[in-house]
Amino acid sequence: MAIDANYVEDPWGEEGVPDLYADFSVVDEPYYTSPVAFEASLPQRIDVDGLTFQGAELDQTVVIRIFDEDDDSLDDIVGEVSFVPSELMFSEPIRHPLYGGYLQVDLLLSW
Repeated sequence: MAIDANYVEDPWGEEGVPDLYADFSVVDEPYYTSPVAFEASLPQRIDVDGLTFQGAELDQTVVIRIFDEDDDSLDDIVGEVSFVPSELMFSEPIRHPLYGGYLQVDLLLSW
């Protein structure tokens, strides 16, 4: 939904809009990486179809890190947010805004 336009970590500077993707971890273990949304403009939907949390994962902290993919250097981290799935299961609406510094992610859940 929103990012800090000055997140860029690339010392050479990049031109154009970011190529965003989301990296999910559960209890600090890698869990899922989304496809890249190339030439992303905000707000941007990042496809996470097929991502599910079940069993004990529902009570664990999930961290979502948003990156800008770079072909010629390390990917730039845009920001991160976290949540515990079970804490959102019974609340309405199904759209949950999450904030991490200058990053705003609207999490759309289906149960």
